Amino acid sequence: MADAFALLQLLLDEIHIKTTELMLPISTVSDFPDMGLRILLFGAEASFHEELPSLDWSEGGRAKVYLIRDRYLCKYFLSTGINEPGQCWLIGPYLNEEPTMRDITGLCKRLDLPATNYSHLRMYYKMVPKLRDQNMLEALLRSHFALRYAKEGFELIPWEMDIQNRPTPVKYSAEGELDLRDFLERTYFTEQKMMDCIAQGNYVGAAAIYPRLQANGLEARTDSFLRDGKNSLITLNTLCRVASYRGGAHPSDLDKWAREFIIRIESATDVRDIEPLSFIMLKKYCELVRAADGTQYSPVIRKVVDYISGAFNSDITLKDLAAQFGINPSYLSTLFKKELGKSFTEYLTQKRLTLAMELLTRTDLPVGTVAIECGIPDNNYFARIFKVQTGMSPLQYRQAHS
Repeated sequence: MADAFALLQLLLDEIHIKTTELMLPISTVSDFPDMGLRILLFGAEASFHEELPSLDWSEGGRAKVYLIRDRYLCKYFLSTGINEPGQCWLIGPYLNEEPTMRDITGLCKRLDLPATNYSHLRMYYKMVPKLRDQNMLEALLRSHFALRYAKEGFELIPWEMDIQNRPTPVKYSAEGELDLRDFLERTYFTEQKMMDCIAQGNYVGAAAIYPRLQANGLEARTDSFLRDGKNSLITLNTLCRVASYRGGAHPSDLDKWAREFIIRIESATDVRDIEPLSFIMLKKYCELVRAADGTQYSPVIRKVVDYISGAFNSDITLKDLAAQFGINPSYLSTLFKKELGKSFTEYLTQKRLTLAMELLTRTDLPVGTVAIECGIPDNNYFARIFKVQTGMSPLQYRQAHS
């Protein structure tokens, strides 16, 4: 029987639905494995305020397996454990489809949740696994429980979780809303930095930045992670094509490879093929830009410039770069000046301040955050070199160019 349950867990893992062992009773929202929804709404110390079904722990009678729908639009399955009273297994959360704007605003109104929760709930629902075919999951669980209890030894019971003594929702301040906006703006500019690297033909930099975008997670739009992965690659293909065109790649080459990658994307049969193909795409589009670029650097400087483009917002020194690429620091400094017409420090500072100007004019990020994003965590030093470069303080620049 343990093997049957292990197989069930493997199958659920494949469709990205969690299986969690619980011990009843549950006292706080932190004890309930809902991917942090209730903590988000009420805080980690809030009491658990919903009624779970009372499971029959006796040996006689039919075992009960509950199909649960909570008041926050999520679904779960709940069944008894096999070891001791109070133990149970919870499968979920999952959704059959992503809630619409009307669904979320209606939920906030119905449960008297502050309107500021809308954006947070919307992001939460994008992370919850989607399974459009409810019948498929029910058939899977019926088969498992038939093996465990015999075909007539269990019953599947729908259950609506009622809310009792709901704690006070967390009211997000203006700063909390700014945190969300800051996150979205940083994500957008991470994408822009990746596209800048592609436009320069810099595969090293683009490949270093791309995982930061992946870390935000794929938006689940269908009931198939393979389909979601393919959709994500189609988006990446478009971004790469636009960036490569900006970098001077020939339109006929771009059209050829864009079509080629669409064929490869749609031919993928396993979600594990998605990540390798994304890096193949990044490399090919960067090669197209390089092929059309008349600028020729020595292999050493090309590697250094590519590395800087992907990591100039971190702490980089000439000595560290020399050690990384096995070059004498003095020789690297001389070569840098010769091929780029400026010192390493001047080049790095220019890259950082160019990004700072863009962030100041196109976002509402605080100046201190802009400085950190550009790799200059010292606000005073950032303001000083910014004024030397532009003749204005960061705030004056924002006011003049926004």
